[in-house]
Amino acid sequence: MRRLTALLVAAGLSLFAGACSDGTEEADACVDAADRALDTALNLCSQAIDSGALSDANMVRALVGRGDAYAGNGESDRAIQDYGQAIRLKPGEAAAYNQRGIAYVAKAEYDRAIEDFSQAIRLIPDAAVPYRNRGIAYNKKGEHDQALQDFDQAIRLDPQEAESYEGRGNAYDGKGEYDRAIAEYDQAIRVKPDYAVAYCDRGRAYLQKDDYDRAIQDFDRAIRLDPGLYEGVYNRALAYNAKGEYVPAIRDFDQAIRLRPNDADSFLNRGLAYSMTGDFDRAMQDFGQAKRLAPATAALYKSRAAAYLVQGDYNRAVQDADEAVRLAPDDAGVYYSRGLIHETQDDAQALVDYDQAIRLDPKYVDALRHRGRVHLRRDAYREAIADFDAVIELGPDDADAYFSRGLAYASSEEYDRAIADYDAAIRLKLDDPQVYNARGAAHVAKEAFDQALADYDLLVKLLPNAGDGFKGRGMVYVGKGDNARAIEALDQAIQRDPNDAWSYALRAAAYSDQKDYDRAMADFDQAIRLDPGNATSHYGRGRVYKLKQDFDRAIADLDQAIRINPDYADAFYERGRVYSRKGDYELGIPDLERARRLDPDEYTDNASWNIGAALFGLGRFAEAAEAFAHSSNADVMQGHTAILLYLARMRDGKDGASALDTAADGLDLAAWPGPILRYYQGRITAAELLKAAENPDPKTANEQDCQAAYYIGQLELIAGRLATARQRFEHARDVCPRNFIESAGAAAELGRL
Repeated sequence: MRRLTALLVAAGLSLFAGACSDGTEEADACVDAADRALDTALNLCSQAIDSGALSDANMVRALVGRGDAYAGNGESDRAIQDYGQAIRLKPGEAAAYNQRGIAYVAKAEYDRAIEDFSQAIRLIPDAAVPYRNRGIAYNKKGEHDQALQDFDQAIRLDPQEAESYEGRGNAYDGKGEYDRAIAEYDQAIRVKPDYAVAYCDRGRAYLQKDDYDRAIQDFDRAIRLDPGLYEGVYNRALAYNAKGEYVPAIRDFDQAIRLRPNDADSFLNRGLAYSMTGDFDRAMQDFGQAKRLAPATAALYKSRAAAYLVQGDYNRAVQDADEAVRLAPDDAGVYYSRGLIHETQDDAQALVDYDQAIRLDPKYVDALRHRGRVHLRRDAYREAIADFDAVIELGPDDADAYFSRGLAYASSEEYDRAIADYDAAIRLKLDDPQVYNARGAAHVAKEAFDQALADYDLLVKLLPNAGDGFKGRGMVYVGKGDNARAIEALDQAIQRDPNDAWSYALRAAAYSDQKDYDRAMADFDQAIRLDPGNATSHYGRGRVYKLKQDFDRAIADLDQAIRINPDYADAFYERGRVYSRKGDYELGIPDLERARRLDPDEYTDNASWNIGAALFGLGRFAEAAEAFAHSSNADVMQGHTAILLYLARMRDGKDGASALDTAADGLDLAAWPGPILRYYQGRITAAELLKAAENPDPKTANEQDCQAAYYIGQLELIAGRLATARQRFEHARDVCPRNFIESAGAAAELGRL
């Protein structure tokens, strides 16, 4: 308060001096005492006022002087009484209005303060101080745009007053424009290099920007300039807390408590720091002291709830968070804090709290961010993207929001948009190497393997002791069909992280492609042990069982994959094929139809082809012909499709020759199954077909012999030569691999003969 009085005098808000004969000596003693102890000032001013010797002008000086002393002593009501009496004696005394305004600010009566500052301005419109003080009052009210206008005018009137720049910085800080706030604090420091409060305020702005190191540097400077500056010590403790450096945070909170032993906030936050170090006894002691100092505050219960959460006591954490909400039902922050607690166990309830926080404060960035993350976990990708859109609109340089939105786009299979967002996060220097992991995965999904490999190579350089980059390389090599290099990379990944289920699953896929089914099975087993809830690993092991012709175990794994993910089109497709290979066509067809509905782009043709094969096995030849006709782009040799379409039409009593003629025009009829088409066209005999089926490779020879026998049997059946047909089907049944459609097909035909 003494500093403000001196500033008022310098600003021209003079405390009128009178003649010596009318109490000037006493008034001078009172005013001069403002630079000494408050008790001395109070005594001298009271003596002057009570002397009865003061003129009105000197009485005004003494009343204002005593008012300043009362204000400096925290006795705002007495100060206001003295300023009011001075104003009644001299209604034109600008200093009294200004000082009373300051006292009203101390009482948080901002409207009255603004009235007094406005009157001081009307009386002396060229003085900077009342504008600055009115700006402070507007800031306190949260009317930051009005405050900015006053600080602008104060600076125009006195561009060398650092306090006005600091006030303008506080207005920008209140608006969340932290970069502009920092620029104002910079200017305040240029004007007044030893301005501890400006360093403290700038540190606070850096703290809001999560730039903790710069914040701590500014708090250090503020404390060096003014070791007793509570705000500097307290805010530095908050910065250390935010960095996770709890020991120096606790040390600073200790000092803050020494400076203000009755301030509950320091106890609250020291309690949080203690809880993060695991010292819950001291944490609870601090919360108890905070409650004694400021009972029944939402901040107390919110902080203690956070401590209970760290302790793993979810129920008590929720109870305290509920109490915080009861005490401050219009405070968005308490709902956000409770949402964070619910997020650990109950995403649905967390969403309710985040929704309420955002209703109360639509620009609550952290609530929007966390709601987006919950939506992402719950596969509500559109909702997640909308929340991250809002975060980015509020902060276009928010790298984390771009990264999170990229994850949502990738989960929606919008890989180009995902990659664009990952690019933005990288440009904005997101401090998270996993952005390269995510971008690499998006490139893999697009089969842009070279770009993906570049990302994973960079991830390996950034995190050489982690498995993620090597796992990504393995995924790329699996996609490129380079299984040897995939296995080499995945060996490295597993060496670094032997508990990563995906690395085993990927290596299993590479072994499976190499037809090393035993090693593939061992890796899938390990992947499932590590993560039994991973549908993909069950699906992969099911496919290996199918390739090993262990159909019952294959079905068991595919059943589990579908239980975990009821919309898993790949699993339905594979289970439908396995049922069909077993001859359980009635079970296979619904699965194949489900796969086609779930993923029509992938399975319209392939599922139709397999449905056609199942219908053929059931003897429903007209339906089979229709299914084969709709599977012209299936991932099978076109010759087989033409052969089966021909047979289905012929078995339905129709002419199927056109299917053979169409296929023959685009096929190498010398390569298998071309000889089967030639046989059906009458261009070679059954003996010649059997001869064409021979091959130096025993496995290939057996497979082609199986198919030759089956398709010769079909033609014999159509011709009515049932005994010969039976012989051919029996041979096919005995030699065909069980995962060939001809194996179950031969058994079906024998069942009908």
